[in-house]
Amino acid sequence: MTNLNPSDMEGSALNETSTSSDDYASLTESVLNSVSDQMSTPSDPFNERLTLAIQLYLDGVAGSAAAVQEAHQILEQLHADDPDHPLVGAYYGSTMILIARDKTEASDKLKWSKQGLKMLDNAVAADPHNSTIRLLRGKSSYNLPEQYFHRTKTVIEDFTHVLNTPPDTLDTEELIYELGEAYSKIGQNQDAATHFRKLESQTQNSAWKQLSKQKLQELEGKPAVEKIPNKGPSSILIEATRTVGNALLTLFGNEKEYEKAKEKAEDREKRRAKERAEERARERAKERAEKRARERAEERAEERAKERAEERAKERAKEHEKEHEKEHVEERTNEHVEERTNEHVEERANEHVEERANEHVEERAKDRAKERVKKRVKERVKKRVKERAKERAKKRAKERAKERAKERAKERAKERAKERAKERAKERAKERAKERAKDRAKDRAKDRAKRRAKEKAK
Repeated sequence: MTNLNPSDMEGSALNETSTSSDDYASLTESVLNSVSDQMSTPSDPFNERLTLAIQLYLDGVAGSAAAVQEAHQILEQLHADDPDHPLVGAYYGSTMILIARDKTEASDKLKWSKQGLKMLDNAVAADPHNSTIRLLRGKSSYNLPEQYFHRTKTVIEDFTHVLNTPPDTLDTEELIYELGEAYSKIGQNQDAATHFRKLESQTQNSAWKQLSKQKLQELEGKPAVEKIPNKGPSSILIEATRTVGNALLTLFGNEKEYEKAKEKAEDREKRRAKERAEERARERAKERAEKRARERAEERAEERAKERAEERAKERAKEHEKEHEKEHVEERTNEHVEERTNEHVEERANEHVEERANEHVEERAKDRAKERVKKRVKERVKKRVKERAKERAKKRAKERAKERAKERAKERAKERAKERAKERAKERAKERAKERAKDRAKDRAKDRAKRRAKEKAK
């Protein structure tokens, strides 16, 4: 970077370029949000402060000088807490570039710009593969005048790196166009034409197509590599002096018209800043409303699912109780039948015994051996009857236990299948909601890029 005397640069191109908020507005909120997703731990106070600083930085990019100062204070403290954090250093340096934009004195602009670029270079050196840091340095360097800072090659390096690994919500069309502009600044007309043709072939936006065609027409007839004169400190100072002299002549020659023009320019800047702030507020309010609506819908769906699950559980409990009562009644009935059967068998046996005993009493004269045989027969019959009754009861109990175990296993399997189906349905619903949110975010980013492209084209 050329060593310059800031006092000789009043009214020069540095002053004009550094105060251009429209160029900084090209660093769109969708692009920055795509990289701020890395800070996904809201419970960490450090990341909470960094997220707040990023939001304030976005407001500063839109033109709010107060937001820039507040973001700078937070980032300064974060950098002091963790000086080796590359992303904090990158945002800290970018905020310094915004401070330079808002300064009125050329010396202040130069001082803050140098400090910001130094911080950005250190951040890239610490984490050269981070697309977020590369994008911040490239955008900040792109908005600085090449004749003072010579950062166009840095812009080309950073934008090329980002385009090779672009985030999902990055407006690549804007980066391709600016990369072509950067090549054109340093006289590499062939590379510039290549990027303008690439943009013209892949974009669906009519504004970008028109801009690409215009740039290609301007490059027609120019050599592939054109030597751009590198102005030294003396030539820069001469131009600065001439600019200051012309400005002073104009100021003294027609002071009233100059004041009127200045007031009109300030009014325009205020109106633009107000319109941007209102547009951003409307977008944020819309996003918050949609987010709340989604959360409420999810809460209602969960409540309904819980209520249905409770109702089904109650119904199952009632059915289970009824089945248990039926089983209990059946068991009691079977036991009663078995008892009555045993009693009947015993009664029949006793009657038979009594009858046989009476016959034996009448026939006492008969052979005692026959009576003993009859008694043994009676005992065997009783044992066999009892054993058969017991075996039948055991078989029936085993069969009932098996049937109950099978029914319980089927019910448990059904409940587990239903629970798994519910969990899968919930996961699918969440995945679909995430996909829809991503699609909506992409659509919004495209719409914003189209609006801004139309505004730039106008």
